[in-house]
Amino acid sequence: VGVGHLTNKLGDLLGIEDAALRWVLISWALLPLLAFRVDALSLLFTLLALTLAISKRERASAWAMGAAIATKGWPIVLVAVDWWRGKRRRAVLTVGATMAGVAILSSFPLFRAGREFFGVHIETVTGSAVVLVRLLRGLPMQTDIAAGATYVEVGAWAMAVNLIIGVAIGVLGLRVLTREFTWAGAVDLVGVLTIAVMLVSPLLSAQFIIWITPFAAVSTSKRVRAGAAGTALLTGVVVTCWYFDASWWWALIVARNGFLIWTGWVWSRHLVRDRSVRSLEPSIS
Repeated sequence: VGVGHLTNKLGDLLGIEDAALRWVLISWALLPLLAFRVDALSLLFTLLALTLAISKRERASAWAMGAAIATKGWPIVLVAVDWWRGKRRRAVLTVGATMAGVAILSSFPLFRAGREFFGVHIETVTGSAVVLVRLLRGLPMQTDIAAGATYVEVGAWAMAVNLIIGVAIGVLGLRVLTREFTWAGAVDLVGVLTIAVMLVSPLLSAQFIIWITPFAAVSTSKRVRAGAAGTALLTGVVVTCWYFDASWWWALIVARNGFLIWTGWVWSRHLVRDRSVRSLEPSIS
């Protein structure tokens, strides 16, 4: 409810009608995954940080950004928005504080133990493709449970491929930093960079897809909204129809990842090419 309300508020600030309804239509297949998880909370704080910043409540926005990053690391992408709009000191301080926090947490064995794994998560781009190929060739899947998730045993090349794809999407989006700042573009940039973070991560759990849905809901691109909705729907089907040993199930994950990459590519192109919003300030209702 909170995410829907803030999505609607963000839409109002950007002049987008019925943003909450758009969000529900895009993300409905994922909503059951949010039960007992912190992903909704990280989204809540991220949306709050954006709406407060647009409303010129900078101090409150900074606190909300800090809470978002502390809840789930991916909202660090918000520093790109700060950098673009000239808040570069805050961006640098945020990155520094985040790195210091991670370093401190890494000194605790319990924190490190929850992040010790080999290979890549089964739902990543290369992880799902490798398992599908092995199944089609009649080979063992070679999966193992580590740190509370299932990983596929594969060489470092798989991580490198994920990294290259994610970085490529991120770089395509970051080209917008050479243009005049707009809040509509800033929200699109958050969406693109969030996809980039998901693609480079060695872990891509199904509920992570919910991260991009509010930003897609307020995008002016129909193809972005369609891509996000398709990605969410395929993810919902994968989770609902859990057939771990069936090749068609793995093919669905590969297709989902294809939708995610396509959405990131389309979104980055829309971000750089869209010149419909030139005002530096959105209308605030």
